[in-house]
Amino acid sequence: MISDAPKRFPLALVGLLTAAAFGPYVSGSVRTEQLAVYGTAALLVPLTFFHARPYWPLIAPWFGILLVSLLGLVPPAAYTPAYEAGTLLSGLDNLTLPLIVMMLVWSVVPRSSATSALSVVAAIIVWITAANGLLSMVGTQVDLSAFLRPFWSGDIGETTAERAAQMGRLSGIFNQPAEAGVVYGVAGILAVWRYRNKPKTTLMLLALISIGGMLCVSKVFILGGIPLILIHLWKSRAGFGNVGLLFGAALVAAGVAQSGFFQEWTGFNYLARLVAPDQDQGLIEFYSAGRWNEEAGMMAVFDVVVDASPVFGFGLAGIQMPYDSAWTEVMVLDGLLGAVLLCIVYWAIFRMARRLLEPDLRLMATFLALFLAGASLGIPSLTVNRASTIVWVVLALLCMVAMRPRAARTSRTDATGLPILTTREVSH
Repeated sequence: MISDAPKRFPLALVGLLTAAAFGPYVSGSVRTEQLAVYGTAALLVPLTFFHARPYWPLIAPWFGILLVSLLGLVPPAAYTPAYEAGTLLSGLDNLTLPLIVMMLVWSVVPRSSATSALSVVAAIIVWITAANGLLSMVGTQVDLSAFLRPFWSGDIGETTAERAAQMGRLSGIFNQPAEAGVVYGVAGILAVWRYRNKPKTTLMLLALISIGGMLCVSKVFILGGIPLILIHLWKSRAGFGNVGLLFGAALVAAGVAQSGFFQEWTGFNYLARLVAPDQDQGLIEFYSAGRWNEEAGMMAVFDVVVDASPVFGFGLAGIQMPYDSAWTEVMVLDGLLGAVLLCIVYWAIFRMARRLLEPDLRLMATFLALFLAGASLGIPSLTVNRASTIVWVVLALLCMVAMRPRAARTSRTDATGLPILTTREVSH
């Protein structure tokens, strides 16, 4: 048993980092995941960081985004009277946490264990997210705000989740419906891959994840996640055919409709508007929640950045306003140079996905890349609270699989979906 401890430690570590992303606020604006990530890094930096083998196509442009944002702090920094300067610590956390997560994963997890670690992480994400969907269902009948408040904020005052709940948008432990939508989308895609050989389990998990995504009425999930999950399920080599898939999905939908659940849910009308938007709104304006129409506040921010500091933006502190997309965030922090670097980041994620040799894994990674790129139009999908740690742990592990020698990346799986290697993998 003692000899197995070194092998289990990497799996336990990535599992801890992933589970911590679902934890509550500890004090003020400090989240459980921040303590887990930065605390673990502080302990392991002297021991393991120098053993990491980075996936340079991804980490280099992300580090470039951080570097350019730091240049914006060098006097004379460009600021605009139209907006107040943002919080330096918040901007630093958004950009450095992904770097630290990647380096932790790459320095602790052996390449030979990357697929096993990914299976552990996927299971944690999928089951906790499904449980959150069930929690949201309970929230339609019982007021859970007292229990959920520590997960929404550590400060006094009305939270985004409370304001969203007044419109019937229930996001469970997540403070923002869009943030919840990112996690639901990632979890749904991972569920298809992780439990592809267990059709009943897959269907049950996807039902809970889908209901949770609909209850928070996240356009990121409903318009992006659900279509990609269904296509992924259709194209995957799952343990049941397309006819069984359609029958099972129809059965679940019919059961939910027959239960009268949606009729008792106050957010049903808000969800129904996605099918029949207001006639006085354009489609782009409605489905982007006003983010991408010509008169949107986000477009006004773009204009301010281009006028004041088009190349480098306003620096790491940014400005005091919610960033409604990854492109708003990077333009404010890094200007046009940052937008180019972010394009390279998403290109690197797609490139990594195509390097994976195992068909099911490559398919999952490709749909994950599509989802994250699409979600970036409605939320900073790579830096948003909670979702950031979840996304970057998964991406870091996928990069490790993609970096393995070609022979070592050829594998088959057992009945549980875990890898059975046909050639000996080389550990770093």
